Order: sequence, then structure tokens, then C-alpha cells
Amino acid sequence: MIGKTIGRYQIVTELGKGGFATVYQGWDPSLERHVAIKVLHPELTRDDAALKRFQREAVAVARLRHPNIIIVYEFGEEAGSAYIVMEFVQGETLKSRLGKPLAVDEAVRVIADIASALEYAHKQGVVHRDIKPANILMNTENQVVLADFGIALLAQTSSSLTRGLLGTPQYMAPEQALGESVDARSDLYALGIMLFEMLAGQVPFRGDSPLATLALQVNAPLPKLRSINAQVPEPVEMMVERALSKDPAQRYPNAAEFRLALIEAVEVARGAMEEGTYSPTMATANAERARAAGSAPAARQRSDAAQRMAGLPGLYQGMLEAAAANDWQQVLEFGQAIRGMDPNYRDVVALMARASAQQYAEQHRGGAIEVRLLEQARVAWSAERWADAVQLFEQALRLAPATQEVEEALAEARRRLADSEARTRQRARLERQYIRATMLMDDQRWDEAAQALDQVLAIDPGFRDAEALRARVRDRHSEQARETERANTTQGTIERAFGACRAGEWQTAVGMLERLVEINPEDQALLHQLELARVMVQVADLNAEASRLVEQGRWEEAMVKMEEAKALDPHYRG
Repeated sequence: MIGKTIGRYQIVTELGKGGFATVYQGWDPSLERHVAIKVLHPELTRDDAALKRFQREAVAVARLRHPNIIIVYEFGEEAGSAYIVMEFVQGETLKSRLGKPLAVDEAVRVIADIASALEYAHKQGVVHRDIKPANILMNTENQVVLADFGIALLAQTSSSLTRGLLGTPQYMAPEQALGESVDARSDLYALGIMLFEMLAGQVPFRGDSPLATLALQVNAPLPKLRSINAQVPEPVEMMVERALSKDPAQRYPNAAEFRLALIEAVEVARGAMEEGTYSPTMATANAERARAAGSAPAARQRSDAAQRMAGLPGLYQGMLEAAAANDWQQVLEFGQAIRGMDPNYRDVVALMARASAQQYAEQHRGGAIEVRLLEQARVAWSAERWADAVQLFEQALRLAPATQEVEEALAEARRRLADSEARTRQRARLERQYIRATMLMDDQRWDEAAQALDQVLAIDPGFRDAEALRARVRDRHSEQARETERANTTQGTIERAFGACRAGEWQTAVGMLERLVEINPEDQALLHQLELARVMVQVADLNAEASRLVEQGRWEEAMVKMEEAKALDPHYRG
């Protein structure tokens, strides 16, 4: 297909081929941009099930709008070929960077971005089913883009075609390897495998054959990450182990919690390295000693701990350790110190509300229900599920006397819910305006497209590629204005040239017509008029010469000139 055209797109080169489709780099002449075009293999277009799956993929991915998910522009069918047109990402795949351990910060950045993309896709009902390094694109600005939802499955779909064994063995979850039902947690297992590979330089399970690899995924214990790369922090290793639990119920329940757990593990490890005081066993022992020491010694130890743990991550870790030791007063003290530095840090407000309720429950020998509600509210807070957090705080307040901490947490959750809803509405408005602008560009309505993009950029200057599109629209608008100006100028010159012809000013007409023909060499009317004007210039010259000869009485020579003029112009009267 190289060099051919499909739809309005010109095929430039092949990018890759799989069992389902071939991906090409294409050129969109209307918008003057490169695109990626996935073309279904011709032998599959006769398979209605495959074609429907291909269409379902296009619909599923086209509705996704996330900075870390590839953009789908169009789906089409032409001459027996079905194709999807997508954003062309210039760069490389994550696969090309693997083979040796990567820095923890780089691995966390990449995995966190993919987790963010999966969180969004899963909420839209799309399960990727083939998370692997080859499907992670890294553009020239080192941004992460999740691509190739080639076997993506709408969660509500029950097609037998997509319930088969689809995926890549090294990254396949045990339940997927067994042909059982697949959900978002299967994607997160594959994401955990990628995290292991990025930190260890190798995948945890690799057999001599695909079936052997699948057997290892199902049955073999997970190798210790730190035994392969001792530089990996222990909290990160513990996080990876949970992510790669054989039982889906033991993994992180969603991508938001996966991402939060990874970031927390790195922050804990970083704070420990800065202070040189942290280990899980030491933290537990310190908390137990503080609890057993009594109120005055405990207060002194809390003060010492606050001084040791410089910075928000350290204070937050101290808060978590105090909660693990059920030292709720210490939780509140740490929380007050953190809020003095950053009132909106992490889930501190929610954790303080839980601590306050726990204190009340212990003092009054009750309150178990509202404590559980507040713990659920904290989990919702951590996952940024603000509507759930508000509802849970409100339920807790209806069941127990109000405390300042719980009321503050409810107020803050309501504020964050309002902000989140406002951002969602704004994002939706920007998306609609952005899509409208691209449609106007398709129709070459440059003025309206420029106005639409200006409105997007006025609200969010960094929104997607709106700035680049605005520059392109500006260039096309300027070019269109120049073309219009040239057309108007050309039309005026044509009118003057033909007027000179009518007035018999043939030399002037020739000059103007020659310039017009240089601009429009295919215009047959102009070519004909130029030829006529040149002939009439010769006739005028011959007539002037004949007149001069007549004045000199050289009649025979004058007659010759007039005959030459008549041969050129049958209407010549002399």
C-alpha cells in the first residue's frame, strides 16, 4: 500500500504489522499533518466478527480523551479495506529502552502516567487487555502515550470472539492465561509486570515457550525484586508484590489506588533515605514504644519525631505510623503540623477526621459504624472520589456528635468536589470547542477555526496541541489571504489587459498578458489572447512602416508591407 491513498490519506511507510492489522504512517493533506493508519488485514474483512471487533475498537478508543492515550481521528472503509486513522506519535516505544534496570524515578513517572490513562479508560468501560512495553509510546518530549487498543474490550461486551486467549504471555494476568473473565485488575497486573521489568531489567516470568510462560504466570511464585536489583527500595518491592498477586481480589482494586500506592511507596523510601532512620520493623517498634511509654513520654517522643522528620513526606509518614499504632492524638498533632505547611496535603484532613472519631469512639465505647464510614471516606479521598467522600462524611456526622476535624474534612471535601466538577465541565467545554475547531479546519474555514482555538487557549494555554493547531490555522489563513489578494490582483490585470486590447494598445496589452501567463501558464484563454496581441503588434508595426513608405512615394514597397499585414490579420483594411 506504500504510495497509495486510502480515504483522503496518502500512505507513506509501514510502521508495524500484527496478526490483526498493519499500521502505516500516512499524510493528511487537508490538515498537513502525519497520521498513523491501522488497516485491517484484507483476508479479515470477509470475517464479519473481526470487522465488528475492529469497528468496536474504533468507537471505544475514539471517545477517550486523555493526555496519555493516543487520539483516534477517523474510522473508514474503502474498497474492501477497513482502517482507523490515529495521532502519529514521533518517538520510540518503551520496549526499546528496556533490557537493563531504569532509574526508579523514571520508572515511577512512566508507570504513573499509564495508570492515569488506565484509570480514565476503565471508567469509560474500556479494558485494554494487552498492556506491554511495545504499546507504550514515548514521544520526542519524553511524554508517555498508551497506544494499540487492538484487542480492547468494552466491559459490557460478551462477544465470543474477544473471550479467547488474547494478549502477550509475559504480561498476561493468571486469570487471563486461564481463559477466565478479565477486568481492569488484569490490566493492572500487566502494569505491575512492566514496573517489575523496568526496575529489574527483566520480566519475572519467562518460559521456553508461550505455554510455559503462561504456566509460570499461573503457578510460579514471584521472584524477589530486590534480589535482582538491590537498589530498589523495600516499600516499592512490597507495592509490586501486591500488584502481582495471583488472586485479583488481593491486587489494587483500581488504577487510582495502584498509582497512589506507588507514589506513596517512593515518598516513604525517599523520606527514609533522607533521614536514614526508616525501616518497616523500626517504624513498628518505635510506634509500639511510644504507645507503651505513657502520655508525658509519648508527647516528648512525638516532639522528637517531628523534629527528626523534616519536610512534608516525613511528617506524613509519621502520621501514618501513628495511625498504625492507634495513637490518635499523635495523628492529630502531625496533621496540625502538616496543615500549617500545606492545608491541602494528600488526605491529611480525612485522616484527622478519622483520628478524631476514633478518640471519641474509645472514650464513649461506641461509634464503630461512623469510624468505618470515616475510614471509607479517607480511602475515597485518596482516590479523589470526592462525591463519595462527601457522602460518607455526611453519614458519619449524622451518626455521631460533630467534631471540628470532621466538619473541616466535610467542608474541604465539598470544596474539592466543586472544584473537580468545575474542572470536568471546563474540560468538556474545551473538548467540544477543540473538536469543533478541528472540524472547521477540515472544512478549511480558517477564520472560524482560529476563533474556536483562541477561546480554548484563553482558558487553557496548554490544552492538548491547540497552540500548534492555532499556529497552523494562522499560517493557512495568511496563505489564503495571499491567494485571495493574488487572485484579486490577477483579475484586475486581466481586465486592464483586455481593455488595452479593445483600445488597440497592443504593446501594453502584450506586457500585461505575458505577466499573467507566467502566473497561469495553463490558462488557454490568456494564451490565445497573448498570441493575438503579439500578432496585432506585428500588424501595427507593418502598418506604420507602410505609412512611412507611402509618405516617401515608395508605393510598391508600401503595398508589400500591407500585404504582409493582411496575411497576419484577415480583417486588415490598410
